[in-house]
Amino acid sequence: MSSTNFVGRELPNGLDVSPIEMVEAETFCICIRVTGRLMFSQLSKIPPIVWLVVGFVFFLSPHVYRYAVHHPDERHYTDAAMHMVESGDYLTPRTAAGDLRLKKPIVAYWMVATSYQLFGVSPFTSRLPFVLMGAGIVWLTYRLAWYLFENRETGLIAALVVSLQPALIVSSMRSLPDLPLTFFLLVSAFGFVRLLREPEATGQALTMAFGGAGMAIASKGLPAVVFAGFAIFILLVVHITPIRREWFRYASGFVLTVLLGGGWFFAMAFLHGAELLAEFTRDQVTDRLRLQVSGVALDFVKVLLILVVGLLPWWGWLREAMVAAWRQHGALNFLRNPMWLLITGWVALYLCLAAMVDRVNFRYLTPIVPLVAVIAAGMMAELSPDRRKIWSQRLGWSGCGAVAGLSLMATGICF
Repeated sequence: MSSTNFVGRELPNGLDVSPIEMVEAETFCICIRVTGRLMFSQLSKIPPIVWLVVGFVFFLSPHVYRYAVHHPDERHYTDAAMHMVESGDYLTPRTAAGDLRLKKPIVAYWMVATSYQLFGVSPFTSRLPFVLMGAGIVWLTYRLAWYLFENRETGLIAALVVSLQPALIVSSMRSLPDLPLTFFLLVSAFGFVRLLREPEATGQALTMAFGGAGMAIASKGLPAVVFAGFAIFILLVVHITPIRREWFRYASGFVLTVLLGGGWFFAMAFLHGAELLAEFTRDQVTDRLRLQVSGVALDFVKVLLILVVGLLPWWGWLREAMVAAWRQHGALNFLRNPMWLLITGWVALYLCLAAMVDRVNFRYLTPIVPLVAVIAAGMMAELSPDRRKIWSQRLGWSGCGAVAGLSLMATGICF
């Protein structure tokens, strides 16, 4: 015969269970179910952008840890950082042989040296600040798109687009100055966009615009100088009258750019004089730029194709959105906003600069990838909510699968 427990369930024949044990088992099961429901309800309250940022770090961390082979340029920053930690001289970058290396500004060296000082010397610790900064770029892209379009969903689309860009993924796994340049340019662009929308200067917007530009200059030099000049020019053209009223605050912001961007250069010029000018100019201008018209035109096509390839997973969505917007309005609505003069103008200008360097490299496009993601998100937001939901589901699952597969390959599970 079968027996019955306290909650009315029949027990199999021959099962010898005391009433107290049955109550304890039922209580345990109820506790597990309640706890699971509570955990799920709490996890469901976490914003999707948090999951995306955490996932970006989580899925790239195996690559950062396992990818022992350095990019040829990484050694310049890791060797100099080790020398800084050993000698205590955090101002002057040096090679493994102890020679001066003044080709690039100081920020990337400081990032690696700080990580070494805190966590020890290893390939993982040399790259840790960069993968975290990559996650910061994903979050800032989300915030910028949300601010521009006043729509959180559009911000999330932009964050998803940028998180799957090959240039950002690769740069986040290497100890190179491309990522700090990208991060601080994005901070600066966000600040200038806020000033273009609200020209009555706020302290936060001014600090983001001019402080971010200064830190970008201290990260990689000339490209950030071009951006700062372009952004200030746009700001003056669009809002000259409010700037005249707030001239002291804007002048203070410009001084902040000069101090942050030029501080290290001034120190190195004082200590090493002509050697800084010769080495930095050779790296950033004479050995880097190529001005033959035919070569520049060909390389411009190459960099444009590289940019398009990064958007191929989103092409169906983009094409449908652009066609729908053109049929309804004859143009994309958001392009009529004057703030887009800064973003689209800088992307176009940077593509021209990238075509002028001595070689085409897709990681050189990293500084404009977040802004391209924002532009793409603006286009895709032109679709109806139902169509956006369908495309989001398709691409979301595809993107998660692709990133998870890359992570598995990095851990050695697939190979």
